[in-house]
Parts: sequence; structure tokens; C-alpha cells
Amino acid sequence: MTQQDMILLVKAQEDILKMDILLKRLTGLGHSNGEFINLDNIFEVIRNNVHCSYHSKYNKTDCELDDKIYDIITKKNMTAEQKAAILLQKP
Repeated sequence: MTQQDMILLVKAQEDILKMDILLKRLTGLGHSNGEFINLDNIFEVIRNNVHCSYHSKYNKTDCELDDKIYDIITKKNMTAEQKAAILLQKP
């Protein structure tokens, strides 16, 4: 995956997280509880395309890799470009 493609995915995931907050405020449910569950596929594509060493380094539990990726994506002090670079390089 190119860095530009990862940047686009990270930006989309950031917007989904913002949308999720609004949906929870309005309906009490997030996007995963309704008609928009397929938006989770963006996170899946990010997970499938992080640097291969993430999969071996963060595999102690089922959620460990997801948690690591989520931590990177939700960092407020980093740009999407910086996050994409981190996800595509060896941790």
C-alpha cells in the first residue's frame, strides 16, 4: 500500500470516529450498531496493510493489534500523514 492510500484511509477513519461520537449523542448507538456497520471495513483495510512486523509484535491477544492501531489513529497531536507513516514503518 502506498503512503498516500494509507493517509486517505487514516483520514476516513478519523472522520468515522468523529461521526460515531455524534451518532452516540443523537441515538445512543454508534455506527457499528446500525445501518453503517460496513464502515468498520476501513479499519480492517488499515489493519491488513500496516507494516508486517505489527502483526508479529502485537499478537499476544486478539485485540492487541487493534488497540495499537487505534491508539495511533486517535492521537490528537499528529497529522494523518504522520500516522500513516508510523503505520507503514516497522514499529
